[in-house]
Amino acid sequence: MFMRQRKSMKSKFLLLLIFLPLVSFSQAKDSKKNAQDESDLARVAILNFKNNTGDKNLVWITTNLPENIYESMQKRFEFIRTNPKKAQAIADKINPGNRKFRKHEILQIAKKSKSDIVIYGDFFLNKKTNQLEFTAHVFHVEEQKDIGVAKESSPIDNTIFDKIDKISQKIIDDIYQYALRVQERETAEAKKKKVRIM
Repeated sequence: MFMRQRKSMKSKFLLLLIFLPLVSFSQAKDSKKNAQDESDLARVAILNFKNNTGDKNLVWITTNLPENIYESMQKRFEFIRTNPKKAQAIADKINPGNRKFRKHEILQIAKKSKSDIVIYGDFFLNKKTNQLEFTAHVFHVEEQKDIGVAKESSPIDNTIFDKIDKISQKIIDDIYQYALRVQERETAEAKKKKVRIM
């Protein structure tokens, strides 16, 4: 499974594998290849963020933040979003409260929702600074670890929207940087194989 950048970008990088350009031979083959191409894309679950503030007036952030992340990712990458309602229902069953997710729970959610990547997070009110503290995780299922963590803090005012945008951008940057590392690793491995063959 992989995620690649939109074709409008100059460079094409994958999240899990290097993208191999497809050659079209006929309309039928194009259709078949497009279906195969889509099936190879990473399946991404974006969960609601847990509201640990105790303030019901901030519940809107729990769904607004993941949607903002999704829209930002759509502009940059090609991927398949796991059905949001299904993924959330699974997450709520595994961890019904506001407690932070544990690794084994994220792996369960990924398995049951058939996702390759799980994006999740939470926010709480720091009473000392009177600011909201946001944390977002990009969990890579195959590697069983976070490939990105975004943190931001914001006063409870209109600047929240700017911070939400920044979190989304940080996630995009983390995914992009991870894709570059994968490409470099794959290139290095290919060179080693070539040397061994020679």
